[in-house]
Amino acid sequence: MASKVGVAGFPRKLRPNLLQKIVRWVVRPTVIQSGVQSLNSPIFVLHRKSAFDAALLKNVLLDISDNHSGNSRDTQEVNSFFLLRPTGWRRRYSMHKFSPAMVEWQESILAGSHSDTLVVPVAMFWGRTAQRKKFLWRDIVSERYGPSFSLRRILTLLFSRSDVLVEFGAPIDWSSQSNRSKSLNWNLRHIAIQLRRQFKEIRHASLGPDLYRLEETVERVVNEVVTTLPADRTPASKSYRQTLKREVRKMATRMSYPAVMFVRTILRWYFKRVYDGLVMLGRDRLESVAKTHTLIYAPNHRSQTDYLVLSYLLFQHGFAIPQIASGDNLDIPVVGPILRRCGAFFMRRSFRDDPVYESVFESYLRLCVEQGSSIEFFVEGGRSRTGLLLPPRFGLLSMIVASREKGLPRPVAVVPTYISYESVPETNAYVNELSGKPKSPEKLSDVVLSLRLLRSKFGRVTVHIAKPIKLDNFVGQGSVKEETERLGYAITHAINNAVVIAPINLVALVLLTSPTYCIDEVSFIEQLKSVLGLLQTEANRLDLVLPIDEPQALIDRCVRLGLVRRELDGADALITCDRASAEKLTWFRNNILHVVAIPSLTAALLLNRESPIEIRELTQTANFLLPFVSQQLSFGSNLRTIRRWITHLEKEGLIERANDSQLVATRSAEKRLELRLLSRFATPMLNRFYIVLLTLLRTEDSSITVQSLSGRARRSSQLLARIQGDEFPPFIDRQFFDNVSTMMVAMGVVDLRDDRQIVPNELAETVLAQAESVFSIDYRLLVEHYVDHVSREVAVSDNSGDS
Repeated sequence: MASKVGVAGFPRKLRPNLLQKIVRWVVRPTVIQSGVQSLNSPIFVLHRKSAFDAALLKNVLLDISDNHSGNSRDTQEVNSFFLLRPTGWRRRYSMHKFSPAMVEWQESILAGSHSDTLVVPVAMFWGRTAQRKKFLWRDIVSERYGPSFSLRRILTLLFSRSDVLVEFGAPIDWSSQSNRSKSLNWNLRHIAIQLRRQFKEIRHASLGPDLYRLEETVERVVNEVVTTLPADRTPASKSYRQTLKREVRKMATRMSYPAVMFVRTILRWYFKRVYDGLVMLGRDRLESVAKTHTLIYAPNHRSQTDYLVLSYLLFQHGFAIPQIASGDNLDIPVVGPILRRCGAFFMRRSFRDDPVYESVFESYLRLCVEQGSSIEFFVEGGRSRTGLLLPPRFGLLSMIVASREKGLPRPVAVVPTYISYESVPETNAYVNELSGKPKSPEKLSDVVLSLRLLRSKFGRVTVHIAKPIKLDNFVGQGSVKEETERLGYAITHAINNAVVIAPINLVALVLLTSPTYCIDEVSFIEQLKSVLGLLQTEANRLDLVLPIDEPQALIDRCVRLGLVRRELDGADALITCDRASAEKLTWFRNNILHVVAIPSLTAALLLNRESPIEIRELTQTANFLLPFVSQQLSFGSNLRTIRRWITHLEKEGLIERANDSQLVATRSAEKRLELRLLSRFATPMLNRFYIVLLTLLRTEDSSITVQSLSGRARRSSQLLARIQGDEFPPFIDRQFFDNVSTMMVAMGVVDLRDDRQIVPNELAETVLAQAESVFSIDYRLLVEHYVDHVSREVAVSDNSGDS
């Protein structure tokens, strides 16, 4: 029952074959298959009657058949029909008249001639961009009427032949959906409604919703702001409304199809030149919610190219381009207008003290979510200078949660996303900023200077889509503030659980355990094998992605990218780097510290013990200390997770049973080296936590604030880093000490007085005693020395100021 389409003046067989050859020669479609090649003789349904679509479908099926040997399909025997057909003198597409092929199939199914009949909707989009409502050009190339629909296809053939998307929907079991007790017309409408719903969902996921025109957007936002603000803050004057309108125009996006296609062409050329490849993992997770939910993309923020990479890959994989919340620092000449036409909307970095602007922005964001537009923003707020995932910022999240509370046409799902780089151009700038140099503002000249990056190679980029968080299943059990905080931490934990471990991450993790940044290659390979073997035990549970190459290939890749060097010392090969490179490697090591934090802490607790420890005591000690680490590294932990890691360490032979209830570090010299390596991964962070706690307990000043405690601990840590070499002073971020100090207040380790001074309590002594079990006696004495030294410096400085 092959579909038959003809044009007057052409022989019935010649015209389809000729059109099929023309389409095959001209069109370069993006095809989303979703396993259609494994189906047994399905019936394909096209949305609207079109000879172009029928010809393209045959070409696509022929390509799929050629790519899957043993499942060859004769394209002349493709079973297909059109759901909508043009009727009336205006040739408007509708379901008033069903396709003869569709009627014939339904009759045969009701008669019992066919069983297990699968029908597959095939959506075709000739040109992909969000449309604007009430726009003249859209009416000229409308898909509602036969003549304008054909014009749209012809224009695409002429100007956008590489921007055609073909997506196969979910198969429907037509036989099981048919009801023999109902009429033929009832059965036809029943299956047609399901097919039409799928076409609508695919369209929303691939193109996004129809957008309001700019002036309509401005009017809607201003009207909502005027009606929601208190009367004393909403002057009725015309000038006030004009001021609000200017603010909306400054922030609103201007999505433009020509601009999107222009930037896509530039990005394709740029990415091929500077990267070895861009990969998206977890597409099936995104597909499962994109058709039914409004999506909020929440990626980690490591580089200025994050939003470009994510939007480009989403477009390439058949998803609508999200609207991106961008800081107004990027709204600079040339760059700003281009970004705005590719989906960016601009916001001030801070507007806490401007309730009117906050109301304008919240109304605009709510309007975007109400339309069903996907939104992208960075939950961290800004780029991570240290390579660690930053704590969540709750401003935009709270607005989205509040919008949901007021009611939305579609449910909302947050999509945590991990973006992994093998190299980023900003590492030098990050080191400079952490060393105290101010961040330089974005300028147009930076775009021109960035052209020199075209001579560089930055390796592979991998985007990993984590499991989406559906807000309807997550929130609804507390205030907006409580729900927002829970959601923020759930997002950051999901991002880190979906970590993609690149070769440079593993190489940096192991190489930086050497004080001289130098390890012989044979030992390096063995250490990498040990780490990979341990991580493999948790890969599926944590959703992390490990490299598939052998350790030797991982080292070779980092050498080719110039991140480390291979030097010969006689017959031995050494893997090494200089100090400047080691500072950059610290950023990549920090990307994956959260993955090894629990086993590293466990290893540290066992290595410094001369006697066995009860399993229960080891678990409780680790569980007691972990919150101070997990809060900084953005991962979740509990007793069950710690016990599971202890089991992994035991299976790997790194720890042993002294008896049924006690554990000791392995007695094997080779395995003990592996255990010591493991313990060093989290050592810098544990060191800094210990310094903060010791500074608090050994200070003689009864009036110390969170800020002064953070400053003293950072000074002590810098001195120790210079002497011991366990961390680079630039990467001893002040924010870390601020967070630890604040967290000790939140966890009840210290008491906060009314005058904002902090005082340690009995719990602080208990935490210190637990923390001391991680470190050797020599290290503890050294820390005490420098903590006391800094306290004396502060006392002398204070006395000098008083005098």
